[in-house]
Amino acid sequence: MLERLTESKSIESKEATIKRIAREMLERFRARFKRGERIEHIEEPISSPEPVATEEVKITDEEEREVAIEPQQPEEPETIEPSVLETKIEKKPTKKEREKRTDKGTFESVTTNNYFEGWDEDIELEGNPEIKEQVRQNIIKAERTNQERYEHAAADLGISVEEFKARLQTKIEDMVERADFFRATQPGVLEKIMNVDDRWKSQFETGTSQGSLNPRYRAVAEMRMFGFNKDKAPAPDDIYGDRLSEEVLTENKERRPIYGYFSDEEHGAINYQGKIPPPTNVSQYGTINFKIKKERALRKSTLTFHDSLGADDWPPTPAAKPHFTSFRLSYSSGRILNELKSPSVVNWNESYTEVQYHGGLTMEDVESIHISTHNGLYPEDIEEVRRIFKKYKKQHPESIIELIEF
Repeated sequence: MLERLTESKSIESKEATIKRIAREMLERFRARFKRGERIEHIEEPISSPEPVATEEVKITDEEEREVAIEPQQPEEPETIEPSVLETKIEKKPTKKEREKRTDKGTFESVTTNNYFEGWDEDIELEGNPEIKEQVRQNIIKAERTNQERYEHAAADLGISVEEFKARLQTKIEDMVERADFFRATQPGVLEKIMNVDDRWKSQFETGTSQGSLNPRYRAVAEMRMFGFNKDKAPAPDDIYGDRLSEEVLTENKERRPIYGYFSDEEHGAINYQGKIPPPTNVSQYGTINFKIKKERALRKSTLTFHDSLGADDWPPTPAAKPHFTSFRLSYSSGRILNELKSPSVVNWNESYTEVQYHGGLTMEDVESIHISTHNGLYPEDIEEVRRIFKKYKKQHPESIIELIEF
């Protein structure tokens, strides 16, 4: 019996046992830290020899530091490779990707099919609630109505009608992208606009107009173009609004469109030369040119490359996303594509471009005011504008609107 005990494995001392257990614990913690595991508690048992009597065992400072557990580091978020994200999240097509479509779908052309891709997401158009859907329906109808004109214009250039529409779309997008937005205003109403009302009013409120003063006719036109007060629509054959109710004319009248124009000349020139002098072709509407902040104009305006009143077949479309149906083909020649220069030089058988500002136009929308005797103002008018502007700045010291004399 004594021989067997002598040959067996020597019994580990109590002090060595505790040190060994401590080292095992340390190795386990280090292994888990390397794998990035959270360490809350140790679930698996630690093997140990038979119980031994407790006895105080001294561990050196170096061994104690080695056993001590470092503070737990916050768990880093799981990184996902881009390729994995692409499979998990369905990406919306970009504008560039949309333009690669080659089918026309339910529309008259590939160009229009591409145009309406992202319509609901891309277009933010302030105004009456019906405006976006009304504009959409007008575009679809106008392209069908004018299909023969597009075909003639394409034949004149010796290209397909699809190519003609695509080139016309590219041309008008480029012209609008380079343009600024303006409102022409007469000196006689400047004081009221700037220092009394702080906004422009339509003929439905003032009972006056520098253009066509016919609220009933205009109300019907704005119904057809924008759906304004459409729920109170007249009979289909009442094109001049003779049977319109007074409610149609008065309800939401302060929200009716305010009319302006667009040009790529810095002071708002729009004529056959593209500069001032001579006076602009819209000087009959006003000789003071208010430049509207472009970012605001793009959210709240539609436009045409002609006077919109009475031009139902060539409807207004959003300034932020113009459609080629807003360009009226006054004649069938497709060569107009090569002749178009810029929106400040009107050379397509029209006198000016037109912008329709929706939801009201206020002084908050204004970037700068441009005045010159070369645009029809007299020296005494210039002095009056200076006085009114000085008064406005005194009332609104925070305003950054500039008065530009040229």
